[in-house]
Amino acid sequence: MDEQLAVSKVTKWPQPWPIEKLIARLESGSELHRLIRERQKIRGYDLREFMLERLAHGVMAEHFGAPNAFCRCTLGSLLGVRQTDFPYDRSPDVVIKDEAGRLHVCELKSNRTDYPRFDRVVAPEMKRYFEHIGHAFPPPWEVEQDLVKLHLYKDHSSMVGSCIFFMVDAYLGDQQPRWSDVFQDPKLFRNRMCTRLVQGWADELVSSTRVIPISTDGAAARVIVCTVRAEEQKT
Repeated sequence: MDEQLAVSKVTKWPQPWPIEKLIARLESGSELHRLIRERQKIRGYDLREFMLERLAHGVMAEHFGAPNAFCRCTLGSLLGVRQTDFPYDRSPDVVIKDEAGRLHVCELKSNRTDYPRFDRVVAPEMKRYFEHIGHAFPPPWEVEQDLVKLHLYKDHSSMVGSCIFFMVDAYLGDQQPRWSDVFQDPKLFRNRMCTRLVQGWADELVSSTRVIPISTDGAAARVIVCTVRAEEQKT
């Protein structure tokens, strides 16, 4: 899937997300280059993950209005509830509020040309959740954790609408498969995921994923947009 990137059967972007505008912003100026280039030899932490969050939040604020776009706010506070247990204590990367007051949630990930983003850092609350469902080892990938959280957000409140996973995949190495390949092949998806829970979602998630190439001067990547939980169709 290198030269001719296979685009999934999904033909529409998940609603109400302005995915076209987000992709256009990524392809403007030097945004994509700064996001995916190899790690620079600088002091401190490499905070490019926050670059994508700020960019996405800015696009959502422009589209829906600043009061209706949120970045890294706990689910409980956004829902106006007192529960502070998991997953209400989680802070989704970006949340938007529609005209009906429903919340739509997006978890974001990105990698670099030299970095596949196969990481396994698990917060204590998430670790306890996985132990509760019978999974103790190996620790799930961070991407896998995002998929679980997105499933749980909607399960825990009728005020949560669509839940999507958005990733900029620029990896060029061969130490791990590319996430953009994983999200297009149910068998590869099942083989790469650690938990039976997420492995069981393979067909559903792959069929609801769209992967497209994006590029700008001197930079190219693939965008993964996976509808983990869709907004209910209005009748």
